[in-house]
Amino acid sequence: MTAFKCSARSHSYLKHARTVLPKRDSAANLICQRNSSNSGAVPGSKDGGVDLSKPLIVSKYTRLEFEQKRWGIRGSELKQFLQLQGSSYDNLIDKHKQHYSVLQKVEQTLKDLGADGTTVQREDYTEDLIANSSVIISVGGDGTFLQAASKITSRDKALIGVNSDKNKSLGILCLPSKFTDSCADGFKQLMQGKFKWLFRNRIRLTIDSNGSMPSAISLSDEQMKFYDHLSDLRNSSLIISSAYSVAQNHTHPSSQHATTDHKRSNRTTLPIRALNEVYIGEYVASGTSYFEMQVNQEPINKHKSSGLIVCTGTGSQAWFSSHRNLSTEQVSKVLKISSRYLKNIPQSEQLLTSLDEAQLTEISEAYLREFVHMDPCSSKMMFSVKDPLHNQVFRRPLGSLSHPFREQGVADTLNVHSRLWDGCVILDGNWAYGFDTGAWISLEILDEDALKTVQLID
Repeated sequence: MTAFKCSARSHSYLKHARTVLPKRDSAANLICQRNSSNSGAVPGSKDGGVDLSKPLIVSKYTRLEFEQKRWGIRGSELKQFLQLQGSSYDNLIDKHKQHYSVLQKVEQTLKDLGADGTTVQREDYTEDLIANSSVIISVGGDGTFLQAASKITSRDKALIGVNSDKNKSLGILCLPSKFTDSCADGFKQLMQGKFKWLFRNRIRLTIDSNGSMPSAISLSDEQMKFYDHLSDLRNSSLIISSAYSVAQNHTHPSSQHATTDHKRSNRTTLPIRALNEVYIGEYVASGTSYFEMQVNQEPINKHKSSGLIVCTGTGSQAWFSSHRNLSTEQVSKVLKISSRYLKNIPQSEQLLTSLDEAQLTEISEAYLREFVHMDPCSSKMMFSVKDPLHNQVFRRPLGSLSHPFREQGVADTLNVHSRLWDGCVILDGNWAYGFDTGAWISLEILDEDALKTVQLID
């Protein structure tokens, strides 16, 4: 006897979610009916295949579920409310059904293979369930994959993603989109060993915790609540460092050749590793972020900006690429300006200003490659100070050879000293920690923190 199980909370919530659907045989109705026998062989790791015997499936919240939970209404009342906001209720219903249709296929396929699994949503996704599973399977998009990855601490626990809406989500971290409709083929390939293990490196953050472990705030959960995020981030149990820890550090950190290791005695490693990126700055985006940063063992420099982005090879195609990229319009304008300085070179102006869109795109992509590597297994972090402020105070130091000043580049380690008012450290766009004045945080990549994923072989 094999069966897929819902956790109590997920079962209860999915039951409420079903009330908005017009048909009793809808995907959401079927999702918790998981009690059928199956005589198929239990999948294992034979011949190097993925062990699918006891999968833990992490299902995303659909937008419909999110709106229901956020506002506490459903059915016609929610439909009317969303229409006033300019949102399509019918579209949310369609997307909701689409997700649960894919989720049902994943569950049924695994059941047919003899798996004994459990399906949960994020609030029921725990370390105990992870430890008792053979593999983690996220069903949603890249955001669901990232949330599933956040609680995996063992290098031996594999995470596989299934994109439930290939028309709306790129699903870069998931199995190829062709397996959205035919997940059975993908799972069979995994069982047969027709894949490569891909260990995606993640960023480890070590902080001065003043003797206590800071707690992460889930920004996804906070969107459903109606109290000030900052009130929680300012809570002493959530803030990474306080005036007490600063008082213990007698050496001023702005010394040109200072190092940071001897200044912090209460070092604590945060439990979450960042798979995509880390943002450090003021919680309110319009505020100026003031911090000091040390790249590798280089001197510490002051920065005023819109914050700091640090990413991995996995995250290089996400926010970091958007931040570093030049549009074809920007490329065209730079070339036109450049042509004014090349008037002595025959036909230079005509050549630079007559490039077509395809050529401008090639230049834009080549520019991005100068700053971004896309190797998910690389131990190098990429960093960039957003919108740096340059004036008489905050400018590149004279004599850059003796005092390097980097606002972007590649690093093995980064040490950041907060001068922020309402600062925060945000991991993968979801997990936030308070990071106020006086706090220190170190970022690095270690092999032991890598996330075990798969890459199918064509």
